[in-house]
Amino acid sequence: DVGLVSLGIADIILTTSEVRVTQARLLRLLRFFRSMRVLRAFRFFRGLRTLLFSMTSSILPFLWTLMFLLVTVFIFVTISLQGAAEHLVHAASADLAAEVMRTH
Repeated sequence: DVGLVSLGIADIILTTSEVRVTQARLLRLLRFFRSMRVLRAFRFFRGLRTLLFSMTSSILPFLWTLMFLLVTVFIFVTISLQGAAEHLVHAASADLAAEVMRTH
């Protein structure tokens, strides 16, 4: 960690000041090795990689399930509204609740 921080500070100093080309190349080479260290840590995240792959693979089935649920809800709402409309048409004029629903 100390090495990474010191490389970062050296990078900032060398990029803001006028340096020779060879020092900048050396710094780029050190940054490359630092990034290789990060890549080495990726093998410890095999479980995370498996989890992310599973999530991306299940997006399409999730969308189909969502579509099925929306169609099912739409059908039941349509049937319920049809039944409520029939009830209001055939309700007695003395039914106060039906009269309130007709006005709104």
